[in-house]
Amino acid sequence: MYNTDSDILRFSIQRSTTNLFKHFLSIQQRQKEEHDEAMALLRQNLPEQYKKYVDLVDSYTDAKAAAIRKEILDAGNDALRNMKSELDNFDYFLKNNNIRE
Repeated sequence: MYNTDSDILRFSIQRSTTNLFKHFLSIQQRQKEEHDEAMALLRQNLPEQYKKYVDLVDSYTDAKAAAIRKEILDAGNDALRNMKSELDNFDYFLKNNNIRE
């Protein structure tokens, strides 16, 4: 599966970094869902004459959530590219064969 010790290290770093920004995406999605639920509850319980103001102050729109998602993905991909570039400056040797796959 891997040709060199460097390949093992690169794969491990990529997997860990990818898992990290996937976790950030999950947190962001959960935050958006909780926000939408709170705004719906507010709309439901406000007197009719005030409901129009809910949308006026709701700044966490679907477009903003999509932009944040894109920022997370871009930052994760940039980090991966930078780490891969930095790894080219080093030589790697495994101490033992106890590598988790």
